[in-house]
Amino acid sequence: MFNNTSKTVVQLSIALALLASFSTTANSQGLRAAFDAQSQSGRQESRKLSAKEVYNKLLSATVWVRCSDGRHGTGWIYNKAKGLIITNHHVVRGVDTVKLFPPKFDQDNNLITDSEEYIKYTRPVIGKVIDSEIGKDLALIQVTSKLPAFTTQLKIADKSASPADRVHVVGGMPKNSQGVFDYANGHVRQVAKGRHSQPGIIWIIQTSIPTNPGNSGGAIVNDSAELVGVNSTGYGDAENVTGGTDVRELKSYLKTVMSLYPPKTADQNYKIGWRHYRSKRYNSATKYFTASLKLDPKNSACFRLRGYCYIAKRDLETARNDFDSAIKLNANDWDAYRGRAIAHRQSKNLKAAIKDISQAIRLNPTSKVAHYNRGEMNLDLRNYEQAVHDFNRSIDIDKKYDIAISERGYTYLKLGLYQHAVSDFQAAIKLRPSFNSYNNLGVAYKNLNQLDNAWNAYTMATKYNPKNYLAWQGLAEILIRKDQFNSAITYADYTLKLNTKSVRAMNVRAKAFFLTGKRNQSLQEINRAIKLAPSFVDLYETRWVILSKLGHQQDAAKDYKMLVKLDPKRFKNKTQHTVAKPVMRPTKQRSHQNQLTGTWMQQGQLNGVRYKAGINFNGNRYSYFVDWVDAGGKLARTDSTGTFKIGNHVLILTNRGGQVTKHRFGFNQNGDLTLEFPHVNISKFFVMKRVKK
Repeated sequence: MFNNTSKTVVQLSIALALLASFSTTANSQGLRAAFDAQSQSGRQESRKLSAKEVYNKLLSATVWVRCSDGRHGTGWIYNKAKGLIITNHHVVRGVDTVKLFPPKFDQDNNLITDSEEYIKYTRPVIGKVIDSEIGKDLALIQVTSKLPAFTTQLKIADKSASPADRVHVVGGMPKNSQGVFDYANGHVRQVAKGRHSQPGIIWIIQTSIPTNPGNSGGAIVNDSAELVGVNSTGYGDAENVTGGTDVRELKSYLKTVMSLYPPKTADQNYKIGWRHYRSKRYNSATKYFTASLKLDPKNSACFRLRGYCYIAKRDLETARNDFDSAIKLNANDWDAYRGRAIAHRQSKNLKAAIKDISQAIRLNPTSKVAHYNRGEMNLDLRNYEQAVHDFNRSIDIDKKYDIAISERGYTYLKLGLYQHAVSDFQAAIKLRPSFNSYNNLGVAYKNLNQLDNAWNAYTMATKYNPKNYLAWQGLAEILIRKDQFNSAITYADYTLKLNTKSVRAMNVRAKAFFLTGKRNQSLQEINRAIKLAPSFVDLYETRWVILSKLGHQQDAAKDYKMLVKLDPKRFKNKTQHTVAKPVMRPTKQRSHQNQLTGTWMQQGQLNGVRYKAGINFNGNRYSYFVDWVDAGGKLARTDSTGTFKIGNHVLILTNRGGQVTKHRFGFNQNGDLTLEFPHVNISKFFVMKRVKK
């Protein structure tokens, strides 16, 4: 804190700013008055200041913003009298309150820059997030206690900056910074409409200031210490370019907030609730939706959105009640049916979930998210073919829907269609890289015995989420296959640090211990794993081999009986196995031409429609048919005959009329044929069993 004896420039500037602040806001009432007062303060004449003077003014108006989940950024004081602070939406997304740390000074008026001094020994100012907007990446915080006396508010510039103008920033705790509240300056490169890290096209101020994560939300000021932008993002693929939200967007944001606060009508409460809902502040959103419904109890959309808030808060019964109310008020509210379906799914009532999500699709057949949700539910029910069909419909609506593509790949994994899975995970990663897509790509490659590719995929997964044990577990399993036993133990140990109940990592350790001569440790490890997962086949397989090698034939026979019970197709006639190199399935390697020969059939019901399909391959000729009941209740058929040839996992059919169609195909671990028909409406994906060779 400043002392009374030091007559520094910064004290004078702070005193003047405080005087201006109190003179313009002394008689203000509520947020609206605070906004009006700040707008008036922006019309005062400005003068250029030295860099040191700008820094002092900017420092006195800057706070370090910290969230409970570890995220942090920067904020600046917009109106001190009312305790209003501006930061970025992405800094406070999903939280209702934050900790604010204004600058702190020692007894000699030197700025304290040690972050530990603030975190461990300083009582923060608590701030409540009262609004935020995704598109402009702006948020408004109101403090619940007084700001220190030396702090002051920033003046907002009348107009945007121009190229070549010098600008300045102070960051709370930027990445790689050696202390808090560091300063940087640069020049305006351009002010233009564009897209930053959040969705939407807005006016952006681009500067040459070298900022980093942690600067987000801080003020960008000109040589008069007037705010011309709010720091938002850097551009990873460009050098010396930093983006911020331009001052005109800030003014537009404040005008919107001014029109909503304090909320008096049902519509104002609804709109504020919607803004909090989009920002994932579900407690605040629930409060405003409830206030809106008290004033207008017939707003079905308000019930629906509050229902989604309750889902996020895991209050499923209350969520279902709200969706019931929304549907009662508006029977055509497809998204209310979707929300109730999600609540049913999370309550493990999958039958009711499928019924509701199917109704949502009937009401809105072009909703990609509804088709995706039904795919998830069919995946839960292990209706894998129907799940693929739903994900296909979702992807048809949006070819770049990466989540649906990734989930379809996961469904292919469940079906044993590993090459199909690889294609989908690669496509999803190209659209948006993620831990799940890389990790599941590793699983697919591992099952194809492409261990180097699997290693690369798992390694990328660890970069996206180094604390998720699944990828490390996969790496350990690859190492055991490559006979790198000591390294396998190291990776398995690290996996178990992340998840002490990873039985796959225990299985790796047991194998590696045995193969390096540590037989007692091996048996102890596998026994521990089986105790945790008494139905996991791979564990009994490992113990069976260990016991057999140790000569404990009686105990080994018990494990063999358990293997036959758990997986009779795989173990009924098995007599020997290797720990380090498990037998890959299927073991018979025949040409696809020979594998296809014969007649394949499938029949069943898909989303209420019964169908029957068959295809025959003989030499280089084929014939197929699909029967189903059309929308009018009549039996319909699609059929074709002609010749075929095989590409890279693609079946190329040429019918008698010369029309060529391409179909992805493969064989699952049970030897069934999987075949896609992209031009058949009833289903794009068939798992067909051989009925005749």
